[in-house]
Amino acid sequence: MNHCIISNNCYGLNYYKSQSIPYNTPFVGLFIYADCYVKLLEHFDTYMNEELTYCMISKYGKTDYPVGLLQDVEIHFLHYKTFQEALNKWNRRKTRMKPFSSCILKMCDRDEFREEHATRFLNLSNKNKILFVTEKNNNLYKDTKQVVLLPDNDCPTGTTLESRYPVLSIF
Repeated sequence: MNHCIISNNCYGLNYYKSQSIPYNTPFVGLFIYADCYVKLLEHFDTYMNEELTYCMISKYGKTDYPVGLLQDVEIHFLHYKTFQEALNKWNRRKTRMKPFSSCILKMCDRDEFREEHATRFLNLSNKNKILFVTEKNNNLYKDTKQVVLLPDNDCPTGTTLESRYPVLSIF
């Protein structure tokens, strides 16, 4: 199956590579702070219909990589050299996306994550979603099948997380 993965970081990258399929999501090579990510997911179609613009100054501090804006949501293109490169890939991959309701949503407790973000994420209507939480947060979500409790004190990067919990083993 050719999944469309929407993630707050690079989780999903290895899935696309191992399946030898093109990225059918623009959510590759980037990360999104928790507050912006949940806001994006809650109003996904509205934000995704916006043109991605260049962000001169991030509200999260100085960066040495390009940052894009969808209205007030910042997209941090950590693995891109220029905004133009990020924009071209974003727009090309966005055209391959499946409807939001059929996408896999993934979030982890990184990048200024708070309990309110988990609650809002878990309340999204998408059925295919997974939240990874570390030891410091795992007492909050023991009774849901959409949460993976990590034994770590800090959540690893998206690619490391995916190597431990591959997309195909979860969905």
